[in-house]
Amino acid sequence: MDIARRLYLAEVNVPNYLSSAIVKLGARNRTEAFAKAQEMGYI
Repeated sequence: MDIARRLYLAEVNVPNYLSSAIVKLGARNRTEAFAKAQEMGYI
């Protein structure tokens, strides 16, 4: 996975981190999480 390589993470951990970020942003899916992260200035 490109994400794992860029963040120096094991590939098996990426889905867990992604799920955690989605929950913390209060989103229902990745698309909504991306939009909320942009609104909040994280991206």
